[in-house]
Amino acid sequence: MPISEQHRAALAKGRRDSTKVRRYLKAVSNGVAKSNGQAQLLENKLERLGETIKTETDPLAKVQLVQKRINLEGKLNGSKMPLDFKAVEADFIQVAVSYSRRHQISYSAWREVGVPAKILQEAGIRRTRRVNKARPASPIRSG
Repeated sequence: MPISEQHRAALAKGRRDSTKVRRYLKAVSNGVAKSNGQAQLLENKLERLGETIKTETDPLAKVQLVQKRINLEGKLNGSKMPLDFKAVEADFIQVAVSYSRRHQISYSAWREVGVPAKILQEAGIRRTRRVNKARPASPIRSG
């Protein structure tokens, strides 16, 4: 039985939404939002470290400083991802509510995987109270 054009369109929309959510969650989990603002700090540290390496006379200390420089360079390269985080974030905000409803994802679940409260608020996902269905009713007091 062939699927209708409407069904095909819905499937395509679901795939596009999933891609937007996945890209945003990967960016958040990789720290892209924070690291984009830290690139300058890392460059400054690297510059100071380079000067320290040039003047270091102890071979053991020098090799440790060189390793520190290599680690910082790796961090810096990771922070300069060619990702337009604001665009990825805007895409997430656009689809987050419908995606959450379709997949029954709560505010708490989004927060636990690192989505900032501010972004959830912008997306229209509200914090909800949990109802503890397993809790017994309080006893009735007779007076």
